[in-house]
Amino acid sequence: MDTPAQAPHNAAPLKPRPVTIAGRRRTCVLIFMCVTLFTLAADLGLKAYAFNFVAGTPVLIDPTDDHHHGVPPHDPTVLIPGILNLQLTANTGAIFGMGKGSRWVFVAVS
Repeated sequence: MDTPAQAPHNAAPLKPRPVTIAGRRRTCVLIFMCVTLFTLAADLGLKAYAFNFVAGTPVLIDPTDDHHHGVPPHDPTVLIPGILNLQLTANTGAIFGMGKGSRWVFVAVS
């Protein structure tokens, strides 16, 4: 009959590790800041690329154009075939296209 393995009697007891809060560690904060800055730079860079090249011509948003909102009709630009295509669109809503015409509600809530 097998019995569970037991620590030898002369073994030192295990001490629990001290709990650390990630926000108080400089390396964690530094990593968070680097990831945030990289993500922001990638987002803004991709948007600049899209507005300059995706539609075939640089796009300037014209708020008076109700049909396309300044974005000319165009085919998607293939970045990774079968996986990633870019097509420039204008978001006329407040959050992900929802709440069109209700931006003041989202501003007041935030």
